[in-house]
Amino acid sequence: MERGFLAMKKRGQVSIEFIFLVVFMVTYITTSVMPTMAVTDGATQEVARLGNAKIAAQKLADAIETIDSSPVQAKKTIQLFVPEKTQIECNPGQRTIEYESEMENRTPNPKPCPNSGDPNCCEDIGGDLYCRGIIQVGGSTNFSCAPIGGPVLKEVTVEKNPGGGNIDITEA
Repeated sequence: MERGFLAMKKRGQVSIEFIFLVVFMVTYITTSVMPTMAVTDGATQEVARLGNAKIAAQKLADAIETIDSSPVQAKKTIQLFVPEKTQIECNPGQRTIEYESEMENRTPNPKPCPNSGDPNCCEDIGGDLYCRGIIQVGGSTNFSCAPIGGPVLKEVTVEKNPGGGNIDITEA
């Protein structure tokens, strides 16, 4: 009878040790792994947002260059996805398309701007972090467009006026 009691006692000890091991693992996961995953997820979303903003600005610049290379009246319709907290603007004087996106997560630290207004970097403006980029537009024809703020999926028409005039970018 005593043998059976000792065997049950050892099995009970193994069960308690297993429960402690499970509690330790759950505690480790909730205190170490989950917070790290949350930070990584936020940084990944912001990198994706900035990447999508660059793609939209490049797509617009490419459409302007394509239409500008046409010797006659031309028209092209494109779809632009502008992510949330992002703005895309034309700067005809500089022949650039500029994009700017507000960042919420500062980990890892993005590339800071050496001087205010520098391209392709991030700047703290009034406590908010904004990352921006500039895409140079080739060609010689003047162009103009209204700012496009996200989140939006928008069809945009890039059109060269008759007689080789200006290029207008409008909502389709």
